[in-house]
Amino acid sequence: MPAISPKLPLTLDGEYGAYKMNKTYFEVVKQNFKNLILTVPGERMMDPNFGVGLLTYLFEPDTRTIRGGIVDDIDRQTQIYMPFVEVIDVIFSGHDDNPNAEPGILAMKIRYKITPLSVADFLEITIK
Repeated sequence: MPAISPKLPLTLDGEYGAYKMNKTYFEVVKQNFKNLILTVPGERMMDPNFGVGLLTYLFEPDTRTIRGGIVDDIDRQTQIYMPFVEVIDVIFSGHDDNPNAEPGILAMKIRYKITPLSVADFLEITIK
């Protein structure tokens, strides 16, 4: 099967000595969506508005207002840069949601749908 793009982070594929590759559009969209969520605005050259910047929320208090801001940023950035992706739900998992969870961790599960492919999936992100 032909490759579409390299998988990130770049790792060597032991079979051919080349980089591991994304071989489906689903893999490419999921990788690009994760990149959009994790990139801090101003980090991407030539497009300073690109990215949600999830890392910038790490030391913010875990409140409904902050969580709402994260969801708003995800929705806005997705509409601008990946309009073919529909964010269905963002589920947070913090110390308030689970008393056994380690404080100071930002964890979320983003359910989304890739409209042209008619595929739904989720993206789990944990930042320490």
